[in-house]
Formats: sequence, structure tokens, C-alpha cells
Amino acid sequence: LLITTRDASVAAGTGATEHIADVLSEGDAHSVLAKWSGVADAPEAAALIQECGRLPLAIAMIGAMLRGKPEKYWARVVTLLREADLEKIRAQFPDYPHHDLFRAMEVGVAALDETTRARYLRLAVALEDMVIAPMVQRTLWGTDEGEALDMAEMLIGLSLAERAGEGIRLHDLQLDYLRARWPERDALRLIHGAVRLSMHVLVEDPAQFASQMVGRLLVYRDKPGVAKFVHEI
Repeated sequence: LLITTRDASVAAGTGATEHIADVLSEGDAHSVLAKWSGVADAPEAAALIQECGRLPLAIAMIGAMLRGKPEKYWARVVTLLREADLEKIRAQFPDYPHHDLFRAMEVGVAALDETTRARYLRLAVALEDMVIAPMVQRTLWGTDEGEALDMAEMLIGLSLAERAGEGIRLHDLQLDYLRARWPERDALRLIHGAVRLSMHVLVEDPAQFASQMVGRLLVYRDKPGVAKFVHEI
């Protein structure tokens, strides 16, 4: 039985043998960066890999952001990574050791235009391992089918989401980052509860996302964060 978790106490509690998924080797890190950026031997590659802490997800996100960009922009991204507010990130994620990942996410999300950034942050309402179906995307983003498809493909291309059938899915650490950016954490907790209670319906019919959320959250409509979410969807 293989258990994957970020909680080290699980191994002790189950008597399991612990295997740490370590960071990439220098060579593998260069390979991942080359794959996502499309550049085999960029002059700033070593600096970018160092700033990303040799974490595969961080390197993939930065590499995807740099694909097709001029050489001078690579140096600019190195600067942005170094200038990211690491103390603020540590305060938001005190229990996570690899703050370089969230620093890479901070830079990647900041590079999005304002509309795309706002739509990406709305995905914080998703649960871990949840496939965000196209109809749920359209409801969260207030878009038509074509625009939602374009947005999903953009996020996949930037390694900010992964393809999951017809929908998309976010890595747990990406969800952690988005949740930390959500303005009202108590409201988000209630929204997650509503999503969790609705999953048996949404798996069969994602088009019921809006009605399920509205129906389950009406009892909390006196809370501004919940009222705003319900109004928007």
C-alpha cells in the first residue's frame, strides 16, 4: 500500500516506511526547465533553478511562463523571484519547507493580466483532487464555453493547472496558494463545505454547480464573503 502525503506523522501512525520525495538533481532540473520553456541552454537557467529550489512544479511554472519570451526577460524573472516577499510567504505557509515554490507561484500569477489573475484565484473554491469541469469553470468565471476553454488551455500551458479529462485540476500546493490569497477565509471554508456536500450531484451533472452552491449557502447569506460569492455565480 502506497500512501502519498505531506503529513510526516502519517508514517509514524501507520508503521510505514518513509520515503522522501526530494528535489530534482541539477541535471534533471535543467531538463524540466528546457522542456517547459522550449530553450535547451538559456544563460539564466542555473540562476532560475536555484531560485526555484530545484522543485519540479516551480521550475515547470516558471519555464512555461518563459516559453517564447526574449532572453532579456529571463533575467527579469530571476530578479522578480529574488525580490518576492519571502517573509510574507513564510508567514502565510509556516508549515511548508519549500517556500521557493510559492515564490515561483507569486511571480507566475503576478505575470497574468488582471482578468486572468482574478479568474485563477476563484479556483480556490475547488477541493483537493477535484476535477473542475468546463461547466463549473464557466460558472466561476462568468464566461461562455469558448472563453472558458481558452482560459483553461492558457492555465494548462502555463503549468498553473493540469488537464483532467475534459476539465482541469490543480495541484494541492497550488490550491494552498490560492486559498491563502482568498480575502475571507471563513467564507471560503463554508464554500468548501457546500462543494463537498454537492460533489455526488456535480460528478453526474456539473451544470448544477450554481444551484447547488446557492441552495446550500443561503443560510449563510448574512456573511459578506458568502453573499458576494453567491451573487457572482
